[in-house]
Amino acid sequence: LITHQYLHTQKQPYSCGECRKIFRWSPCLIHYQLIHTGEPPYQCEEWGKSFTDVSNLITHQCLHDGEWPYKCQECG
Repeated sequence: LITHQYLHTQKQPYSCGECRKIFRWSPCLIHYQLIHTGEPPYQCEEWGKSFTDVSNLITHQCLHDGEWPYKCQECG
């Protein structure tokens, strides 16, 4: 809800520490900062593999134990 409310107030509370570019959402800032660092910000602590998006890290972590957090309603 807070993120949605920023659309109405036009507040942009996240800024890049390197160049001061401003963003509404922290995930946008994290992705943008790859320009400066070149390093993917999300890392699997078990395997050391890095990802640019947290959702990709979560999907990867499902490989560790074979458990998937979501199941198809039709086929399971």
